[in-house]
Amino acid sequence: MSELVLENEKELPKGWTLTKLEDVSQIILGQSPPSSSYNKNRNGLPFYQGKLDFGSTYPTPRIWCIFPQKLAEKRDVLISVRAPVGPTNICQERSCIGRGLAAIRGLGGINPFFILYLLRSQENIIAGRGTGTTFNAITGNKLKGIKITLPPLAEQKRIVTKIEELFSLIENAKNILRNVKLQIPKLLQKTIDDFTMDGIKNSQIHRLGEIADIRGGVTLGRQLKEKTVKMPYLRVANVQDGYLDLSEIKEIEVLESEREKWLLKSGDILLTEGGDRDKLGRGTVWRGQISTCIHQNHIFRVRLDKRQFDPDFISLILRSSRSKNFFQNAGKQTVNLASINKTQLSSFEFSCPDITTQRLLLTKILQSVDYLNELKKASNDIEKKLSILENQILYYAFQGKLASQDPNDEPAEVLLQKIRQEKLQEIQKVNKAKSFKSRRIKNAK
Repeated sequence: MSELVLENEKELPKGWTLTKLEDVSQIILGQSPPSSSYNKNRNGLPFYQGKLDFGSTYPTPRIWCIFPQKLAEKRDVLISVRAPVGPTNICQERSCIGRGLAAIRGLGGINPFFILYLLRSQENIIAGRGTGTTFNAITGNKLKGIKITLPPLAEQKRIVTKIEELFSLIENAKNILRNVKLQIPKLLQKTIDDFTMDGIKNSQIHRLGEIADIRGGVTLGRQLKEKTVKMPYLRVANVQDGYLDLSEIKEIEVLESEREKWLLKSGDILLTEGGDRDKLGRGTVWRGQISTCIHQNHIFRVRLDKRQFDPDFISLILRSSRSKNFFQNAGKQTVNLASINKTQLSSFEFSCPDITTQRLLLTKILQSVDYLNELKKASNDIEKKLSILENQILYYAFQGKLASQDPNDEPAEVLLQKIRQEKLQEIQKVNKAKSFKSRRIKNAK
């Protein structure tokens, strides 16, 4: 959203006024306490350092502090002022704040959620005012100088109520979408299991090593003295469950004489040899996406006779629940990781129908998989649109186009005058205290 530019205040709804953030709030810039005062034992006050501590609305403490330097009070709005600039939360209790945050305390009875939503409506603008070479940060003066549109106090409450009403509906829709997306992998697994089980009827039992050429890949970090060539290679991170992540492809030097030994061919099945136990044997079919590509030793390539075995169908069998159980049970566990060797992989037994039945079943499976992928894509698209809708709601809220307006509301300018008077009285109170202290010191001498 672009910043609201007003030639004059007549463009504002009746009773509204244009002002600055510092005119309606007290802004406390954070300051990091001595590191010796940090602890994780809940001694002292919660200590918030930046965006990392934020939740959707409220922060969660990870560290506590016994010698706080700057404090945020309960219901203060916390804003991240460095790396990144702009995100906001609401403080749930008196807390210590570090240099990555500032606390914004509304004056004159302004609801903290009004300030929260107001700042979120301008988050991109606020972020754009940050500067810095090492990391983006916004100064206190720039934060104080942020222009805001201020409605009457009564209308502020109606705006907050309307925003929360609409956001609640959007959150309900998001929850439905999240549940749908959680079910998609389960439905996909059930589809694979059901159709590959159908293939067992009138099938033969095979061992993978008897029908396929299984080979590991190149070992990294070898010292090579003969003539070498540089080639792209697949790492474990590239081989995911049912797809390849080719966003980052690295290269490796291999002996020129070894080039053909590890060269991948379209139709090869790729399977991971190690990792977390539940991810053993994950993989998919290579389709020649990169010419002259090889693979590292922690990936097996399984090469079939495509006249008898369809690589896509066999790959789906290897993704079935039965196959995953085999990998998990056969995998050798170390301290943090598990692995499976070529002998174990070769011994995997499975039932497989003839090539014609394989292709028939594969067509049905892929139709279901395509449907589930489309459902996932549609869910993602709707989620993005809901987030855009949230931004639009905030934008229109602070243009005076969301909540109802009442001509009987006390104008925002009156609220500003009250806040100015409050600030003046506070200054007079502080000055009076300073004067009294000064006289006591003078009399004591």
